[in-house]
Amino acid sequence: MNELKVGDKAYFDSMAGLIPCKVLSITGPSGIASSRQQVQFRITTAKFERYGYKRGEVMSEWALHVVPRRNVSFRKYGARIRAYQVIGAAKG
Repeated sequence: MNELKVGDKAYFDSMAGLIPCKVLSITGPSGIASSRQQVQFRITTAKFERYGYKRGEVMSEWALHVVPRRNVSFRKYGARIRAYQVIGAAKG
């Protein structure tokens, strides 16, 4: 199973589609992606500015919404996201 770690390139799964980003920090326990992990990331493309996401903008979201790029396969009618683990800083 692939992992999401600090420094990885990822996609932010938003209502506007999959937006390329880079992971800055992860807080919460390691394990399967869930709402228990909080991921801080930076948007890396200007393509989605008309949807309100600007290049260089730093955002924070649950790990469920930040997907490692290698876990996404694009199909004819959309994208498939496979399960992944999050490697974070455990907080007890």
